[in-house]
Amino acid sequence: MVTTSELGVAAGFLVGEGSFLLRRRGTIAIYATQAEREPLDRLQRMFGGRVIKIPRPDRPNVKQIWQWYMVKGAAGVLMTLYPLMRTWSPKRVGEVLRCLAAWKTSLGRGHAQLVRRECPQGHPYSAGNTYVSRKGHRHCRACGTTQRRRSDARHRRQLRAASRDPRQSDLI
Repeated sequence: MVTTSELGVAAGFLVGEGSFLLRRRGTIAIYATQAEREPLDRLQRMFGGRVIKIPRPDRPNVKQIWQWYMVKGAAGVLMTLYPLMRTWSPKRVGEVLRCLAAWKTSLGRGHAQLVRRECPQGHPYSAGNTYVSRKGHRHCRACGTTQRRRSDARHRRQLRAASRDPRQSDLI
């Protein structure tokens, strides 16, 4: 279990050494780079993510650097750490807020979909108008009804046309 003081240390470390990026499709990535691996291993134990070694042949005095990065679950980490970060650097906190705001309003996939309150056609995602598929995706009942009516009407038109034209009897 992660303690509040450990979260505070992680928040301070990421304010000083981290990068917060908004990637395509509305996902957030968090990066931290260090010459020593140990602080990055602590981040990995707390939040997950990966630690990788980056060789530096262009710098003879630095043989390698280590990088921790996290994509899946990064928005949750930022929302957890934001209350601890907000008293520090306004510039860094602004980066976090921009990433989270864009993530919440993005048209991408993932958790941003859960923040939406209405479907693309403007119907509300209310308890009576929403169903969840086996894969866990939310669907609008009003849009599904409209789509079924259109599909049924198209099918009826094809059946009527097939009954008039014997060449299209394979549709019946």
